[in-house]
Amino acid sequence: MWCGRIVGFSSSFIIHLECWVLTPEMQPWGRGAWPLSLKRKPQNVGRESEALSRKRGATVESVLLRMRASEIPVACLLLTIFLRPVFPALLTSFVDERDPSPFQRVVVYNRTREVFVSARNALYHFDPNLKFLGKVSTGPAMDNASCLHPSYSCEGRRAPMPDDNRVLEIIHNPETPLLLTCGTLYQGLCHLRSLNLSGGFQPRQVGPLNETVAFTAGRASSVAFFGPGFGGQQVLWSAVSYDDRPAAYVPPAVSSKVIVRSDAGYNFEYAQNSEGQFTGVYFDAQYRRQYKVSECDFQCSDFF
Repeated sequence: MWCGRIVGFSSSFIIHLECWVLTPEMQPWGRGAWPLSLKRKPQNVGRESEALSRKRGATVESVLLRMRASEIPVACLLLTIFLRPVFPALLTSFVDERDPSPFQRVVVYNRTREVFVSARNALYHFDPNLKFLGKVSTGPAMDNASCLHPSYSCEGRRAPMPDDNRVLEIIHNPETPLLLTCGTLYQGLCHLRSLNLSGGFQPRQVGPLNETVAFTAGRASSVAFFGPGFGGQQVLWSAVSYDDRPAAYVPPAVSSKVIVRSDAGYNFEYAQNSEGQFTGVYFDAQYRRQYKVSECDFQCSDFF
């Protein structure tokens, strides 16, 4: 069964994903970042459409696909790249035979067209032609869903737990562009990483390690993107579904925050926090368990 869709990242090339069941939505997720996640397991992989080949190089609007993160292995990620105007269609596939893992997100760096993929326990780096450039392992690691970062004591027993990298965004700093990755370990803390995953800027954890302002990802649905926020500044908008963690570690259901650098490192702060008010929304604790909320992407310019 052929069930392909077309994703246009720009007029220069398009990526064709075959045999995923997708739900398209228009979303500007920050300059140069086009996140994808998958909604359902793939069926049989179909052959490239002749009609699509004839349309190679045609201008396609930048359409972002929001596909719910699920147990889709990176081993099944199949992309056909059509480079305009002179290159033939190229079929490239990537199989991580050693560590097949559920696929989470994809972003493309607009300056170089390099592709970054987040997955369970791993981050992957590809060149514009989807040639594999590198991989970084992020898990499993010793953790407990009821505990904080290992630098804090824990009454429960820590055991090896997977790290689902549910947030993957690019910080478009002109001098030093960085990747922001947030996994499910340690209540959903984040890291700043170099675009060169195998070197350069050493990964830095974004604190504070014991406060909910820093808890960005969750074991349930999670969404985050950069966009305009309080006072016109660029902020990270994040939304996390309740995942049965202890009440003291529950982050806001929706919040906007900024990354602040100091001598001690990098920390999240709410975009506005004064006089008892901050840019975050909590659901009433008595309703969290009964009324579960699944977070989804949206076109932020329609709201902010």
